[in-house]
Formats: sequence, structure tokens, C-alpha cells
Amino acid sequence: MDQPFGNNPDAPTVLAAPQRNQYFYGKLLDATHLQMEQQYFNSKRWLTNLLLQGAGVVAGLAVVPAVNGTRLALQPGVALDGWGREIIVSTLSVPFDPRTLNDERGNSSGTVNGAGPVTIWVCYNECGVDPTPVMVASCNPAGDCAPGGTREQYVVSVKSGNVVPAPIACNFSGLFKSPPPDLHAALATRISQPYADPASGAGCVLLAQVNLPASGAITAAMIDNTVRPVVVSNQLLLEVLFCLSQSVQLKP
Repeated sequence: MDQPFGNNPDAPTVLAAPQRNQYFYGKLLDATHLQMEQQYFNSKRWLTNLLLQGAGVVAGLAVVPAVNGTRLALQPGVALDGWGREIIVSTLSVPFDPRTLNDERGNSSGTVNGAGPVTIWVCYNECGVDPTPVMVASCNPAGDCAPGGTREQYVVSVKSGNVVPAPIACNFSGLFKSPPPDLHAALATRISQPYADPASGAGCVLLAQVNLPASGAITAAMIDNTVRPVVVSNQLLLEVLFCLSQSVQLKP
């Protein structure tokens, strides 16, 4: 059964035709069809997030020193990953050691000794909760209990090395020349570029680069939160336009 965005169980990795339930009297609503119901609406929401909003930090999620500079923590906030899924950090995160490297699943991948740069990422992660007895026998002898719910959590990933933020580029050549070009044609040409599926690792969002000292406490000056991708909301655009309008000198 194809799912919107594809049938990868961990993430919506490719575009696919959406499929939703068709109801009729007497239809058996089993686990497969009820999961299809949730997947349909989740995937539509994620597709809207991805194509209309983009990936990056929406609000908050600053990386800050914790435990007297021996650890770091994430402040509360929201991000959208490269598949459009919402990553929500509702409270100050558990302090973590930036010298302990780990992947997007939280698995350890080494350590950093001495001075050096690391990058901090927040990754979408689902976790089964509310274990419930399975009342129907199955072929799995260990399948007498299953999660009754799924909590959309996050994992903090620490990677070694520097990061180069993707620059914001202007893809409308000659848009402000005189006489101006056909605006509709320029926009149509821009959006007609080939669609690219999310890349591997798109489930994580870059938050900061930290320049670890050789020893001693990590200070706020060592944390660069400006390398993160930004989701430009309507409110943010309105503020930018308001600032632009204030800077323009109107002629009488």
C-alpha cells in the first residue's frame, strides 16, 4: 500500500499519490485502515509544511550553556525537518555533553578530546508509549504487548566538524531591471524547476556550531546559533517589510 510521500516507515521520503479510506456500511475498520487514516492527514500536513514553509527553525531552540558550562541544553521551541515534520521541544532539554558524538537515533559515534568545533542538531524521533496487551493472538510469540500510542519526540545529535550555512541566493536574474520583465513568467519559470526529494539525513535540523575549548567551561560566546536555517513565517516577513518601509525615503 503506497502512502503519501512514499512507504518508508520512518519518514515520507518521496512523493506519491495520496490514498485515503473509503467508508461504507459494514466495513471492518482494522489496524491497517485506521493507520492509513492517520498517515493520510499527517502526510498532507507534512507536505504543506515542506513545500510552503520549508525546513529549519520556526521559533526558539537556542543552544545555551548548562550545568556551569560543562553541558549544553536546548531552549523550548519548534522546528520543521526536511520532510516537513514538526519537531517540538516543549521544555528546556535535558543537559547533554557536546564532547559525546551521536547520530540522529542517539547512538554513540565517538568523542571529542581537546579543542575543536562540533555542530548541534535536533532530529525528529517517534517513540511508542502506553504499552497495551494485544487481545488477538498472532504468529509472533513475543507480540502479546504493543504500544498504544506514538509520542513525537526529538533526539539531540552532536557531530564533529565545522558547518558552512547554505547562502540565500537570488534566483530571479534581471528581475529589477528597467523595464521590468514579465513577473508571472519569471515566477512560473522559477517554480517549474525539477522537484528534488529530501536528502538522506533530512530528519535533522542544524541548530548551532560550538567551538569547544581545550578545557574549562563552555561559554555563550563559543556557541554560534546563527548558522541554523530559518523558516520565514508570515509574521517574520511582515516585520521585514515594515523595517523596509521605514528605511525608504518617500519623495513628496
